[in-house]
Amino acid sequence: MTNDAWFGALKLATMWKYDHVSPGGRLTSYSELKIFQIRCQAITVLDPYVKSITAKGAVLLAKKYHVAMWLHAAYARILQTPFKIEDLLQSPALDWETIARLLYAKQLCLLPSGNATYHCTFCRNPVRRDLLCTCSSLAARIIPSIEESFQIEFEGYPPLPGEYTYSQRYSFVMKKD
Repeated sequence: MTNDAWFGALKLATMWKYDHVSPGGRLTSYSELKIFQIRCQAITVLDPYVKSITAKGAVLLAKKYHVAMWLHAAYARILQTPFKIEDLLQSPALDWETIARLLYAKQLCLLPSGNATYHCTFCRNPVRRDLLCTCSSLAARIIPSIEESFQIEFEGYPPLPGEYTYSQRYSFVMKKD
């Protein structure tokens, strides 16, 4: 099948609300199970494509089809590169709430000092305000900042089979050694 066909299947499964298993953990019929399986397969097949497009495009697709793993990865990609609000507002634009949360997540990764320079929260090296430090703790800092900034949004996106729920991911990331 082509990507367009897989996006069509994903659109229908999302439209018909087969984006997660019911609270009891069971789908009520065989057809619901098959649609849910097709949705999961479409997400798996389309994953390389979503990773190949711009991070902003991936955010828009993830929100449209309610795919938490695409959304989380796209937010991380945005935070790992310099960005300007104007770039995120160009068509197709991200909404203001998402932009504000991205700026907040980025701010969580930086420590302001008294003289308008910023320092990495991990290695304390000075960094420009529009960049994040590239030290080894980058991923370790970005994941918790995304989880904190987008907590409400992620709670509304059910995980795929084998994925953690928001609260499981958050407790794992925030666990102290």
